[in-house]
Amino acid sequence: MLTAWAIAFAALTGFGLVERAGTAPLLDLSLFGSASFGAVMLVGAVSLFGFTGVAILSVLHYEGVQQLSALDVGWRLPAFFGGYVIVAHGTGRVIRRTGFKLPLTLGFLLGAAAAAGFTTLDPDTPDARVWWMYALFGAATGMVAAPSTAAALVSVSHERAGMASGAVNAFRQVGSVMGTSLLGALLAGRLQSHLPDRLGAHHVPRAAGPPWSTPSPSAPAAERHRRA
Repeated sequence: MLTAWAIAFAALTGFGLVERAGTAPLLDLSLFGSASFGAVMLVGAVSLFGFTGVAILSVLHYEGVQQLSALDVGWRLPAFFGGYVIVAHGTGRVIRRTGFKLPLTLGFLLGAAAAAGFTTLDPDTPDARVWWMYALFGAATGMVAAPSTAAALVSVSHERAGMASGAVNAFRQVGSVMGTSLLGALLAGRLQSHLPDRLGAHHVPRAAGPPWSTPSPSAPAAERHRRA
């Protein structure tokens, strides 16, 4: 993993040096000197971080915890993705009258409320109590999509509109990848640290758990004693 991060950092550094030295850069790095442009890039990344993060955690929860089939999982997510598509389409028209600040603010507030609701769920929570949270979170993300693009375009000159549009979409993709990888890694880490104790509390033999839940012969004695 460290090698992958080093390669990514080197590639990003190289990209920045090439763009700064070029006479016709693909992305003019001086745009990030504008606070409004930088804020819009952050908004685009954060919105997709949450959207893809919730999507991947939901699939892992339904398949791994509630033991649902892929088809049953699919039936539980239309409210999430449908809310995004419908609201994103509508917001694209509404911002012509309201501007982009109101939908952006409202979208983040609603997204925060839905995320707070997700923290109250447990493994046995029925879908009837969850679907509206998915609809709300999807709608909140859709409320941010079009305004963030509009905000990116108005934060630069007309001749750089295409560059700004491409930049905000690139940051969305970065946020999407980070949401999947970081939240997935966080979930895996918590599972690895808590599952052995949960198995022991329910008198499940260590051998019946996943391989990493059983201490290896080379593990420190203190660690083996803690898990015993």
